[in-house]
Amino acid sequence: GLDVLVHRGIYEAAKGIYQQMLPEVQDHVKQRGDSATFRFTGHSLGGSLALLVNLMLLIRGEVPASSLLPVITFGAPCIMCGGDYLLRKLGLPRSHVQAITMHRDIVPRAFSCSYPGHVAELLKAINVNFRRHPCLKNQ
Repeated sequence: GLDVLVHRGIYEAAKGIYQQMLPEVQDHVKQRGDSATFRFTGHSLGGSLALLVNLMLLIRGEVPASSLLPVITFGAPCIMCGGDYLLRKLGLPRSHVQAITMHRDIVPRAFSCSYPGHVAELLKAINVNFRRHPCLKNQ
């Protein structure tokens, strides 16, 4: 496996979008060959879906990394733990995901696992599930 946790609801939605888009993607690759390119972008949850569909196409072998332009998200929530690790494992630079956020927008932080140490300790203290959460193990 890829050892990355993804928000279940967003992943289920991404699978549906992936299935709907796949025939169009395959047709584009068939017509354009090596010159086929794809740009995924979205706002809020659409940005999270854009990122997942982009990565699913690569992981499932439908398109090569060279065909995937960087994903651009606007105010998209964090929906996976281990995203940097996954990008490295797939041979993609961190710049493959270009996230644009407003400094006080809470949505991009809604599902985040990047907590200050004292917040992580509080979460672990009040809920046993957080003690074993892979994103909080090193905090």
